[in-house]
Amino acid sequence: MNIKTLVEILENIDIHLLTFGHGKHQKGKLFSLLFQDYDFWYILSGSFLMDINGKKYDVGPKDAFLMPPGTNVIFQTKEYTELLYCHFTAEYKEEKSLQADFTNHRIPLVHQSILQAFLHNFRGLYQDNESDILSIRSILKIILSDMLLSDYDNQIAFMSNHSFSNMKPLSPVIKFIHDNIDKPINNGMLASIAGFNENYFCRYFKKYIGIPPKQYITKAKMEYARNLLIKDRLSVKEAAHKTGFPDPFTFSKQFKNYFFISPSKIKKSENVTLQVRGRNQQTTTQ
Repeated sequence: MNIKTLVEILENIDIHLLTFGHGKHQKGKLFSLLFQDYDFWYILSGSFLMDINGKKYDVGPKDAFLMPPGTNVIFQTKEYTELLYCHFTAEYKEEKSLQADFTNHRIPLVHQSILQAFLHNFRGLYQDNESDILSIRSILKIILSDMLLSDYDNQIAFMSNHSFSNMKPLSPVIKFIHDNIDKPINNGMLASIAGFNENYFCRYFKKYIGIPPKQYITKAKMEYARNLLIKDRLSVKEAAHKTGFPDPFTFSKQFKNYFFISPSKIKKSENVTLQVRGRNQQTTTQ
């Protein structure tokens, strides 16, 4: 996502903390909840099964979740469980409530540092400490913004339904790319979906997404291929087929050019550091 769009959202979202607390639930308890505002949960101990709008999660310590308004939650504890929660509203430009529609509600593990900051400042809420209140509001704003913009499914839902009119033409484009990851995709196809001529589309896409469409397609294919190789344990040939490459050789060349390591080596390694255009990313195979 274009960093300018992220900055715009961060600068214009205002978080209002409504209630907070420390929930303690005995083993075997079953709950059904409907949230009218945003709810953030951080799990301290225990475990439970949770259903959020039909999507199931197996939840344990250090997991964190963000639920937008209108979310239906059903959960049943598998053991004694403790969690911290914050109930809050979010306004955009002091005009109206910021609505969102998540397809994934779990906070990514890469945000453990900011979750630790949440834990550090949470206790100060009970003392009505102004600096801790401001810190918690800032943390919730960052988490909300990241959930809206970093997960492509959430991003599509947000761009489709919110009043960021300049992003709406790109919502079906992003969806098309990820829905057709196993096929060749070109700028002409995407421009037609957006309703623009090709030259204008390429400029428009780069302005609001931050990179050219061709680079975004490569990024989407390579990250999907990495998951196929590491998580699904597919062969290089199978990964090449599922990402729309004509043969394993072409795929391997593109993969190595993007991650600086061949797909065959990443399958054999237990702990690999992937480098992506100057940005390091730690990937551990299971």
